[in-house]
Amino acid sequence: MLSGLHENEQKATLAYIPFAFLLLLTGISFAYFVLFPFLVQFMSNLSERLGITEQYGINEYFSFLFQVTLPFGILFQLPVVVMFFTRLGLLTPDFLKQVRKFAYFLLLVVAGFITPPELLSHLMVTLPLLLLYEFSIWVSKITYRKVLKAEQEREQENK
Repeated sequence: MLSGLHENEQKATLAYIPFAFLLLLTGISFAYFVLFPFLVQFMSNLSERLGITEQYGINEYFSFLFQVTLPFGILFQLPVVVMFFTRLGLLTPDFLKQVRKFAYFLLLVVAGFITPPELLSHLMVTLPLLLLYEFSIWVSKITYRKVLKAEQEREQENK
């Protein structure tokens, strides 16, 4: 299967796949069902106020749709990435708590790049990202405990 990994590493890696897929679908669904209609409505209201006629071709529609939904699918992978780096020993829950202010700022900036310059849509993007970060800390705690437990078991076996 995954020839470069030991059996326990293969199991750990394969355990990420359903979780990552579920988060990908959640991110895409959130963007498609919540954010995308709001953005289309925002653009419609803006064009109405400016007195211009909206004309969307199929190419523009799907291009905009993918530019909104796919980044969310990727951003919703944050807990999986944190879990992976925690398992590798590169991140700890304490470190994630220490850099929380900087992470929040970074997520605010990322949300600003994804959304139009309008406060409500910016908040609609920022809030889920901040919740994902907090969820990532929780996932890191669980993963870190498992890593510590596995290390203790290995130490006991080596004695």
